[in-house]
Amino acid sequence: MAGYKTGSNNLEATNVIRSNANAKEGEGPASYSSDNKLVFITRNNFVDGTRHISSSGMKLDLFVAEADADGSWKNEEPFQWNGSDFSTGFAHYAADGTLYFSSDRPGGRGGFDIYMSYKTKNGWSTPEILDTININTPGDEITPYFEGRNLYFASTWHNGYGGYDIFTAEKTTYVGLYLAILG
Repeated sequence: MAGYKTGSNNLEATNVIRSNANAKEGEGPASYSSDNKLVFITRNNFVDGTRHISSSGMKLDLFVAEADADGSWKNEEPFQWNGSDFSTGFAHYAADGTLYFSSDRPGGRGGFDIYMSYKTKNGWSTPEILDTININTPGDEITPYFEGRNLYFASTWHNGYGGYDIFTAEKTTYVGLYLAILG
């Protein structure tokens, strides 16, 4: 099941997102562009039908596809910044055209960190770590979602209740980001 926000700010159940989903490949979180023409899918990284598990565990890849009005996906392509030695996934394509995603790629602050990339005429810009006032930590930050002035994400590191807690950070023009736990 999927949910979406209506004009009254309620979440309502929708129909099945995609009838031709490939459960064999372990598809996970999906995010649609605001015009519903692009979809970003997190998937276990299978190659030739074999799930690749490195010494640090199973890896995830991000895929981009065009979404038709009937819900089908076409022209599916791997995100050009996936890698065989790290995971990339949990994407959110914000209304301003910024792709936010989580990755445990080298160069981060710890486990999974939140990155940004922008659509260009040649694909996607080089991922930039979201390096703003302690969002990314030595722990894991996943499932970024940006709406208006608020970034929502889950973290195992920030002072919370344990495990993946949900946080929001409000972007302000004068002092950066304020971090608050939601639960």
